[in-house]
Amino acid sequence: MFTNLQLEEMKAEYKQLLSSVQRPGIENLIEWLDKCDFYEAPSSTKYHNNCKGGLLAHSLNVYKAAVKIRENMKDIA
Repeated sequence: MFTNLQLEEMKAEYKQLLSSVQRPGIENLIEWLDKCDFYEAPSSTKYHNNCKGGLLAHSLNVYKAAVKIRENMKDIA
């Protein structure tokens, strides 16, 4: 379970990451996410992050894992 403060912090982090994307239409996506239940939806109905904000938390965790993988791949290549 996430507190309202945690949810707001995750939402701000996610929106900041999206705002850094340099693609046409990203502002439309951000606006759409504000209107739908993405920031409050669970990521699952039975399993991990099955709580308010779970999908947002899961999405941030996937992003952070991908960044770590990319950083580790720099050392290999």
